[in-house]
Amino acid sequence: MYMVSTGAGIGLQHLFEPNIAKLKEMKTWTSAFGSGFFTLSICTAAIIIFSGYAPKNQDNTNQAFIIVFGDVLVAMIAAITIFAGIGNIATLENKNFEEVFGAGETSLVFSVFPKIFAEINNVTYGLGNFLGIIFFLTVFFAGISSLIMATEGATSPLHLDLNVKRLPATIIVAGVAMMLGFILVFKNSALLIDGIASWVAGLWQLIIGIIEIIGVCFVWKKIQIICDYNNKNSWIKLRRLFKLTLFVVAPLVLIISITMNFWVFVNNIISQPFIFAAVGGIVGITVVVMLAFILAFNKEIKQLFQKIWSERKKR
Repeated sequence: MYMVSTGAGIGLQHLFEPNIAKLKEMKTWTSAFGSGFFTLSICTAAIIIFSGYAPKNQDNTNQAFIIVFGDVLVAMIAAITIFAGIGNIATLENKNFEEVFGAGETSLVFSVFPKIFAEINNVTYGLGNFLGIIFFLTVFFAGISSLIMATEGATSPLHLDLNVKRLPATIIVAGVAMMLGFILVFKNSALLIDGIASWVAGLWQLIIGIIEIIGVCFVWKKIQIICDYNNKNSWIKLRRLFKLTLFVVAPLVLIISITMNFWVFVNNIISQPFIFAAVGGIVGITVVVMLAFILAFNKEIKQLFQKIWSERKKR
């Protein structure tokens, strides 16, 4: 409906009109790579954790294609609907497209979408209310599923590697998240989050991705085992193209992304050294390395504490 409404063409023009100058900006590419990683939940432990609940003979390649194509299709439908709706609202309110669009991201959900549903109500009474309820319910459940994913990503290592029972592990993770939430409610918290995220999401995730590819492809040499297992269960066979992607394309994309993120990161340090270098560095490096050390050597650490405790009891 919005694609043929007044002003919809303005929104669709903003969506599909190429802007070559933007391709020269580093932020465009880092945002594109970041969006790709985020929308597919890559580097958040979600894929590894949830795959543990899948059947052993699952057709993983087919599932991957369904997820990727479904994700792209839904994103395109949502983008066309949103931009057409914003163009319609801008025309009716006699505003520029940028004024209605605002900063994007969450502002689209909580400011633009209610206006879109109100305009739908003007055409078909009650339909906008119905669609609004359905939409915000899906947003709510998407948030719940993301919360479960994030909690499970931190709970599973405590439960599986450190033998902490699931309920106490969940309480610990939720408690730490709550305390961090209370800490990050002050005026400059957004900058602090950006500083930490630039280390964790901007650099560490990509570097770990490179390390995993090196380990799987060159150190442990598990590619052929993965291909054989997949080809036994999937009608989509993994052959030379898959190996080329894993050996060449994926490392190249990660290296380019790391380089661009590092460039942006250096510029952020120059502009705001305390947030991005001091605080972000302390949390982004120290905490990550400390947690990795604990998880990697948890048995040795446990044995050390048991030894210290037994010697203390003998005294």
